Amino acid sequence: MLSYVQDFLADIETSVKPASRDAALAALRPLGLTEFGQLLWVSPLKDYPLLAQHLPPMSPPDVQARWTGSQGMLLLSQSLRFVQSCSENYTAVTGQSLKKARILDFGCGYGRYLRLFSYYTDDLQGCDPWEVSLDQSRAAGFGDRVRKSDALPQSLPFDMPFDFAFAFSVFTHLNEHATILCLRALRLAVRQGGVLCITIRPPEYWQGHFEKHKGAPKGSLEHYVTTHKQRGFAFFPHGTKPDDPMSTYGDSSMTLDCLAGLAKGWKIVAVDRALDDPMQQYVFLQAI
Repeated sequence: MLSYVQDFLADIETSVKPASRDAALAALRPLGLTEFGQLLWVSPLKDYPLLAQHLPPMSPPDVQARWTGSQGMLLLSQSLRFVQSCSENYTAVTGQSLKKARILDFGCGYGRYLRLFSYYTDDLQGCDPWEVSLDQSRAAGFGDRVRKSDALPQSLPFDMPFDFAFAFSVFTHLNEHATILCLRALRLAVRQGGVLCITIRPPEYWQGHFEKHKGAPKGSLEHYVTTHKQRGFAFFPHGTKPDDPMSTYGDSSMTLDCLAGLAKGWKIVAVDRALDDPMQQYVFLQAI
């Protein structure tokens, strides 16, 4: 930890003496997003007991890895790039800042983005259909911010509307039916003119996917790449039977043209990606 950050934290500890989670997060915001994120990534801050009492503890490395495939500072770097892109593109589209915006984390998992988007606002909510994910967020002190949503939602369990919603590595795992339902539910949750950011995968994803699955049927790679190019959407289910709940969940890739056709009530307004996480293409949609 750099010396100026240590001095800053010591001043908070002795002068501000935050008495709640929101007060502790607010006290850290003058440091800037990168330092803010890094401090939450290594929380609890044992040398600063007042802050440690109120800041959300970071999930263990094994939890980070199970949910995202990465952990530690590499995951922080990738996550910060997404947050920065969301902030930049939200402002470019709306002319407004994310600061004090009403934000929804759709598919919040163990809460990594609940931590980082807390840099901008206290008006932040998250939802997830998996109780085990919500338990991780609750364990970090986000129980007042997270709610259970349906895997195939008709609506979302919040008072609405939101200014900005995002779904990182959610639509990369849904079949076409689930994609349509989630986009509809999110459209009901976001105000007119508001913004949604989702991530989708390019067809190059399938090369790495089937390299990892050595037992995949012969021709799998060619099939999914061809399906992506011809239909604009390719999906590899994790469930094998139609009545299996996991039949709507797996791995998917999608073209922008296909997304535009599925996303009723949305308009694609920007795209972006991170160099160190190329299989997650950020797509920004505005509610129309």
